[in-house]
Amino acid sequence: MEHASNPLALIRQRIIGARQARQASSTPQTNEPGMPNTPDEPLWRPGLDPLPEDSICPTCSRMFRAHPAIIATLAAKGMRAVGVRFCECPPGPPPSYSDQVAAQRLKYANLPHADSPRTFANFTPRRGTEGARSAAWEYATGMAGYHMLVLTGQAGTGKSHLLEAVARERLTLGGSAKYETVPHLLDVLREAYQDDAKLGFLDVFERYQAADLLVLDDLGAETVTPWVAEKLTTLVDERYRNGRDLAIATNLLREDVARTYHERLASRLWDARTGMVCSVALTATDYRALGGGRGR
Repeated sequence: MEHASNPLALIRQRIIGARQARQASSTPQTNEPGMPNTPDEPLWRPGLDPLPEDSICPTCSRMFRAHPAIIATLAAKGMRAVGVRFCECPPGPPPSYSDQVAAQRLKYANLPHADSPRTFANFTPRRGTEGARSAAWEYATGMAGYHMLVLTGQAGTGKSHLLEAVARERLTLGGSAKYETVPHLLDVLREAYQDDAKLGFLDVFERYQAADLLVLDDLGAETVTPWVAEKLTTLVDERYRNGRDLAIATNLLREDVARTYHERLASRLWDARTGMVCSVALTATDYRALGGGRGR
């Protein structure tokens, strides 16, 4: 069997088991991961219990070689760590469970501008951005009643900055978000149809839909085919019908989306009847034409 000869597979399986067990339990953990909650409970048992969360590095996603649980697992099974790549990150204080979760959510979010994050604090307000900035802030902080935020406007007006700011604020509040440009999203979905694809189309589709907030930038920058129109309409329609949060930015007007993609997609993004959608136009001049580097 694979687990008998592959310590990495065994350990990763138990890490996954630990995460699933933590998600399924509503009982708060008051002690350090891997330690008993009461004096009557046994210590972590190698080979029987899932590995504790703090045995894997949240930065590189590799295991800590010196972690007692890893050492005990290898020793209990008489295994050597041959071919296993352990964490090589610079030493520092061990991350808390909440820090690990935050790091994992940030990695999953796939946000741009890691070195210079776009936030509400560094958004430069200009005439023509006031309504969009206000709507985006209310949406990000949960004060708004709508589930979908649609930002429209020409390039350089600040749409992409506000989308990223919304996602980062949601992460700060403990939610999950997934950012993607529409052209790249479609490339990922196409690759899922390849014979050598690691994940099938439905698996990839669900990975995007799993986020509390899905952020799609640059709708209209892709080459539109019937397949593209169908997949985008399906993606948006699923979140619309199930009350799932979606923030999207486009240079296109409603009539452009209806003509280029499908009337159903346009009706979802510009729904003014149900109160589920807030569509806001940014009319500001191009930031980059004025020497500003923030906003798109």
